[in-house]
Amino acid sequence: MLLMRGAWLVVIVVGLFVLGLVFALQLFHRLDDGQKLLDDADHLFRSDIVLAQRNASDAVNLAVNDVLDPIVTEQGGAAAEVPQLITFVADNSDLSEAEVLAALEENVPHTTSLLLAIPLEDVTSELPDLIALVSQATGLSEEEVSAAIQENFPALAGAIAGLPTITGEWFTLETGLTDVNEEPLPGIPGIAEYLDTRIVDVTGRQEVNFHHTNGIWPNLNVIPWLLVVIALVVVAFGSLMLVVEIKTRPLKDSGGLDPVASTK
Repeated sequence: MLLMRGAWLVVIVVGLFVLGLVFALQLFHRLDDGQKLLDDADHLFRSDIVLAQRNASDAVNLAVNDVLDPIVTEQGGAAAEVPQLITFVADNSDLSEAEVLAALEENVPHTTSLLLAIPLEDVTSELPDLIALVSQATGLSEEEVSAAIQENFPALAGAIAGLPTITGEWFTLETGLTDVNEEPLPGIPGIAEYLDTRIVDVTGRQEVNFHHTNGIWPNLNVIPWLLVVIALVVVAFGSLMLVVEIKTRPLKDSGGLDPVASTK
C-alpha cells in the first residue's frame, strides 16, 4: 500500500516538475519568439530563393573581385598591365606604342578612357581639381559648384561623393563583419566574402534543417501548451489514483490490524 501511494506521489511530482519547468524556462515566450523568427525567415530558405541567393552572391563576387578589385587601386594590378598591353600590341604589329594608343582612342574611345583612368583612386585624387576648375570657369565658389552639381546632376554627384570612400577604403573600410573564424573582414571585398560565406553558404547548408524545424507539426509555440496539458493530466490522474488508493486501501493501525477487520 505504501509502495503504491509512493508511486502515485512520484507521478504527481513528475507532472508538477514538468509544469514548473515550462514556466521556469520561459518556454511560452521563447518558443513563441522562435516561431516568429521561423515565420519571418521562411522565404530565405525556400529552394528557389536559396538558389537565387547563390546566383546573387556569385554576381557580387564577380563585380567586386574580378571587375572592380583590379582597377580600383594600384594594388589591384590592372594599372600596371595597361602599358604592358600597349607594348604587347606594338611588339606584335607594325605600330609604335604611340600609334597603338592613337588607334585605340580612335576606334574604342570609351574603353581607352577607362584603361587610362585605371586605377580609379587616381580619379579620386583629381576630384578636388575638377571642382576647382569648374569654379574657375563659371565664377562660382566651390561650395556653389558642389551644390549646383548636386541639384542638376544627381547621378554624377552621387558618384563624386561616394568614389573617395570606395577607392580610399577599398581594403580598409570598417564594417564590423567577420569571417567564419571570427577574424575581421575589412574593406569592400570583405563584404562580398561575408555575403558568400556567412549568409549564402549558411542558408544553403541549413535549408533542409530549417524545413525540418518549421515544416512539421506542431509549431514551436504550440509545444508549451502541449506540455502544460500533459503535465496537468498527469497531476490530475496521479491525484485521482492516490485518492482512490487511500479510500480503497487504508493504512493498517499500529498493531498491524486492518481497522475495518478490528471492528468485527
